[in-house]
Amino acid sequence: MLIGQDITVLGAGIGGLAVATALAQRGAQVRVLDQADAIREVGAGLQVSPNGAVVMQALGLGAALDAA
Repeated sequence: MLIGQDITVLGAGIGGLAVATALAQRGAQVRVLDQADAIREVGAGLQVSPNGAVVMQALGLGAALDAA
């Protein structure tokens, strides 16, 4: 377990947010840093492959994925 460990993730893209979620679920104190000052829509789509959907399910994000 990572309980109490301070971890910084660089980048708030899909990979950075996924790893930050996984680490936090395992007890780490996670800080996500990105060059953008806020997360906002940029006019681009995001396609999640079947393998990516399996990862999102494992992270407990299945209902949110289905809703989107």
